[in-house]
Parts: sequence; C-alpha cells; structure tokens
Amino acid sequence: MEEMGPVVQGKLKEDDLVDVMVLDKNSDEPLNQYFLQAAPVYKRADA
Repeated sequence: MEEMGPVVQGKLKEDDLVDVMVLDKNSDEPLNQYFLQAAPVYKRADA
C-alpha cells in the first residue's frame, strides 16, 4: 500500500477498506487472464 500512496492519497476515508490481490502471471485461471489483458490503473515504475 505504501507504494500506491500517490494513487490513493486523499481518496480513502479512515473506515474505507482496500482489497489487494497478487496475481500469478503464469496461471491459466480466467481471473488472472482478465487482469493481464486489462490496462492497469497503477503500475510499479520497475515493472
């Protein structure tokens, strides 16, 4: 979450919840494939 600071800063209230998911790029799961095709809202500078 610290890396996402600029993206979420000022947009979260104290009682808001954030879901974080780690995806395995080598998995054939349909949900993983969807996220690999969708344009990311946030991406690490070194990724």
